[in-house]
Amino acid sequence: MLRNAYRCLKPGGWIEHTEITAKIISNDGTIPPARVYDWWNDFFTEAGERTGKTFNFTSKQNAAWMKETGFKEVNIEEFKVPISPWAKDSTLKSVGGLNNLICGQAMDGVGLRLGTSVLLNSFTEMQVVFGITRQALRDKNSQVYYPWYVVALPLGWGADFHGTLTFDDSSTTWAQKPLAAATEAPPMG
Repeated sequence: MLRNAYRCLKPGGWIEHTEITAKIISNDGTIPPARVYDWWNDFFTEAGERTGKTFNFTSKQNAAWMKETGFKEVNIEEFKVPISPWAKDSTLKSVGGLNNLICGQAMDGVGLRLGTSVLLNSFTEMQVVFGITRQALRDKNSQVYYPWYVVALPLGWGADFHGTLTFDDSSTTWAQKPLAAATEAPPMG
């Protein structure tokens, strides 16, 4: 995908690439005692290993992919997206409330598919985990969030952009195609 984007961009153009990681973290140790978020971290790591598709992206990986493709001016900014409305900032509090709703509703589909088909858990085991997770999601004292990686900027924004594209402990990494670049991206190793 990045090679095609590189090939299609005019020299000096910008690209944006977004990834979300399934890793749930807390900087202040407020992950609930049930450790259900640790369970989900292990769940997605193992499901990724078994399917050959990772759920855990990092800003360093995204930046390396951009550089390998031939992009220059690769930059990273980091933010946090709360999973519940714990943040003091009103915008982040709203984002956390929305993420809380999304996590609560999405776990059945994603969790059941991966849990029963890939990891071979029973339907009943998954329902128990869903109940514990929903209870943890209601805990407003638990300051958990997930990384979401935005790589690059939209075409034409320029290298002096310093705004916020996401509200998470993701990275906003942006890259520019060199002005005097070849028309094809270098081969990926």
